[in-house]
Amino acid sequence: IEFKIAVNRNTSEILAASRNRLISLSSGAIDCIHELLSSDNDQVRLQVCKMLLSANGMLGDNERSMYRYGWGIGPVSLKEYNQ
Repeated sequence: IEFKIAVNRNTSEILAASRNRLISLSSGAIDCIHELLSSDNDQVRLQVCKMLLSANGMLGDNERSMYRYGWGIGPVSLKEYNQ
């Protein structure tokens, strides 16, 4: 149980660090995505729309998308495990 909790805690910390890094890059990426949504190329706009929906867990494998946000990892402490 303690090993599983340690793995869960480590996974949670890695995801938090990744989210923080992505947040720091988000402003430039959002500007780029916004420009691409105005593209004259229908295929470019379609791909951007699919990417946005997928990134928000609204398209594709929702379970994997939820895992990316840290949902469903499992307990990260003995207290949570025993609840």
